[in-house]
Amino acid sequence: MNAKRQLSGLKRVNFNNKSAKQTIKYLKNKYEMLGYDIPTHLQGKSISKSQLNSAINKITRGLLSVVKKEQVYNSKPSVKLDKQFQQTIKKYNREVDRTLEALKTMGLPKKQIDYLMGKDVMFPTVRKKSFIFDGVPLQKLDDIYISDSKTKKEMIKKFKEDTKEITFQNVYNKLTDSADSDTWFVNTFLTCPAVRGMTSAQKNAMRKEFNTLSPLQKEFFIKGELSEIVDKYDEGSVL
Repeated sequence: MNAKRQLSGLKRVNFNNKSAKQTIKYLKNKYEMLGYDIPTHLQGKSISKSQLNSAINKITRGLLSVVKKEQVYNSKPSVKLDKQFQQTIKKYNREVDRTLEALKTMGLPKKQIDYLMGKDVMFPTVRKKSFIFDGVPLQKLDDIYISDSKTKKEMIKKFKEDTKEITFQNVYNKLTDSADSDTWFVNTFLTCPAVRGMTSAQKNAMRKEFNTLSPLQKEFFIKGELSEIVDKYDEGSVL
């Protein structure tokens, strides 16, 4: 019930601003929460000052008792680890929501957002290839049950690292930085046998066309080319 919060709330209540009906209803709710029987003076339509003070004192003592029990329970290593695990998941899921909202606000196409979420995205080739994002996808973590503490600690560490990866700033950097793709295009694609024999003008035209693509589109292009190579091996044409 989070007795500490309940106790703090009780101390902030100004009963002078409440009607008798509101006061009685409030006190009855606290009695029921603590498992107390409802006394006769809380079953009528009015309450005296002494009855109010008596009820407040009883509720306060009850909440203090529960606070102590909760502190003992929460101090157990397994409970503390479980709370840390759940808090890590909540923080991760909040980061997913923030990043997706920011990407939508900046007008990123739905297809590209779907790709970053780890969904299959069709690549416009003759064979209609589909590809999945290689990084940490922008997907919420579902309820995860892990029984042993060692694995739980390892997952907490992993989720914390992944949370850094899915911040909007990091995702935005990936959307605007194509250095790795540009290097691959020049050092690998333009030097492969199928392209090596082309004229300089043809290569420059291909490079110019490649540079019109966004970083994410360049990634799609590279995956498409690599997929074609894999298909050739699968078909046995180069073996």
